[in-house]
Amino acid sequence: MALFVLLAAMLAGVAASLPSGLDEKADVSTLQRSLLSPLSSECVNNLAELLLLRQEVKLAEAVEVGRESLSGLNDIGAYLREIRDALTQREAPQEEERTQCTGGFRLVGGKCMLLLLNERKTWGDSRIHCQQIGADLATFQDAGTFAAILDYVKEINGPDKGASVWVGGSDGVVEDVWTWLTGEYMPRGSPFWGTRNNYTPEPSGGTNENCSILYKTDYYYMHDISCTFAAAPLCMKHN
Repeated sequence: MALFVLLAAMLAGVAASLPSGLDEKADVSTLQRSLLSPLSSECVNNLAELLLLRQEVKLAEAVEVGRESLSGLNDIGAYLREIRDALTQREAPQEEERTQCTGGFRLVGGKCMLLLLNERKTWGDSRIHCQQIGADLATFQDAGTFAAILDYVKEINGPDKGASVWVGGSDGVVEDVWTWLTGEYMPRGSPFWGTRNNYTPEPSGGTNENCSILYKTDYYYMHDISCTFAAAPLCMKHN
């Protein structure tokens, strides 16, 4: 409504500025000078107010669009928070279940493990023994888990280094291709494998030594050894 009022005022100002008594014989140049004479200060002010009002309307429209966009973003954020909370509640019991080891097993490197220190069995018999208690020989892939296993084995064995310890690696299928019983490739080199006679890197036993052991005389670093050797099983729950 304000726009129409201002426009009417401008037209009235223009009409008032026209000369009266023009007839059909009026000089064209005189008529042009009359119609194109400078606008009055009142018309200029009205035009400025009209432009200002137009900018205010556009600004109000932009603010409304921004408010609607912000509301939409808030709705999306609330929806994502609901999804996050639902996933957190679902994963929490699973994480708690993984960290609760039973039946003498202890949490070592994120897995439930049990060193059967009083058992001395071959590698194959050690697997069977672990399977009978719902586990299998231990495996690992990273240095952090390996370090946790070494700490656990040394703690259970005590200072006298009572027994070497079987883990679940072998190259019995393809010579010198060492894999875990899970089918994954075993890590090679330092810090996992030890040395024989202080200089020969393990594994080095050839076709006569196809099973992996944490060797007590080399600070429990891995060695390859005959699978018929008698050692203590390190059992791990793999699920």
